[in-house]
Amino acid sequence: MKVDTTHTRIAVRKTYDGKRVELWSDGVVIIGNGTFGYSRSRKVGLDAGWLVMGDVCLYTLDEVLPLCAAAKRAVADKTTRLGRTPVERMRAHMGTAND
Repeated sequence: MKVDTTHTRIAVRKTYDGKRVELWSDGVVIIGNGTFGYSRSRKVGLDAGWLVMGDVCLYTLDEVLPLCAAAKRAVADKTTRLGRTPVERMRAHMGTAND
């Protein structure tokens, strides 16, 4: 997989099953098997990426793409119906919110 060298890797974490996940300065999340989550907006991508990085150690590799999608929905969802913070909203979108 070719990586654009104009961007910088800003965070590296491991999933619960030990796979590498990287967050890049353009908002791209690169996952251990070479697939990635991407947002058209750099700010949304970075905000969602930091949400993913905060919780990625709790999930297996198979759960990271849905986690990325949930994080993007949480960042885009400004209402408080699913939770007051982006982390609460992300977990609600993943179906793991504490009631």
